[in-house]
Amino acid sequence: MNELILTRYLYSKIEVKQSMLVALLERNIDEALFWAYELYFSKFEDELYQYVISIYEYFYQSQNKTLRSFIETSDIGSIITTLCMRNYVLAPFMKAFFQLVCEDTLHTSKRNSFTVQMTPEDIAQYETKPVICLRTYLKEVCKYSVRKEVNRLFNNPIPKFTQEYRIQWLYYASKCPLWLDRIYEYEGIVDDVSRCIVFPSEEEEEDFYAQWNLEPDEQPLDIQKKSIGCDDGEIVTMTPLDFCLKFGAKVKDT
Repeated sequence: MNELILTRYLYSKIEVKQSMLVALLERNIDEALFWAYELYFSKFEDELYQYVISIYEYFYQSQNKTLRSFIETSDIGSIITTLCMRNYVLAPFMKAFFQLVCEDTLHTSKRNSFTVQMTPEDIAQYETKPVICLRTYLKEVCKYSVRKEVNRLFNNPIPKFTQEYRIQWLYYASKCPLWLDRIYEYEGIVDDVSRCIVFPSEEEEEDFYAQWNLEPDEQPLDIQKKSIGCDDGEIVTMTPLDFCLKFGAKVKDT
């Protein structure tokens, strides 16, 4: 199972990445941007850019060969928005990861060929929001639910990390550079044996939690499910064939 890492708004990082891919393929610009900036403002910038380049190579490159220089030099918001409006194919991805030979049927028609440049005003809505009220913060910022229906497809078992999210959340958030900086500001130390954060004094600990205790265990169930997802039995998982059908590809008989 992939190591659990919680992002700035306490989503599982691996599920943020797969949710961004699904939103891209669905051409849902706002959701794709939300997930991209969830990674970006969690300070996973380099990993995000490498992931987007990989998505481009597998899904978009054959239909958008001249787009690489734009992707290598533009801000992440402009890249995501542009990709949402471009043709893509599934065949290279399905062959590389599932050894399936397929023919794309829905996404080869002529689409927009221009690129988009995001402005600072466009990006502002995705920046990390300041904490006004700790108890209601996650309700205010967790806009979308993670796409767990593709977990098994991407070899990411559907984890039941209720305990980790509700009780040990700060330990798993400490693997996020943004949260680690916040912990270090109060001289906290990550204890991997006990899976907790140790502060040098009760005063430092109280000061940290007064500033950053998002209280995930106290959130309404619908808010918790946005990060944790539904119970395993409630999730209809996608197979490779389901993925092909949803995104416009037909598996060829071999």
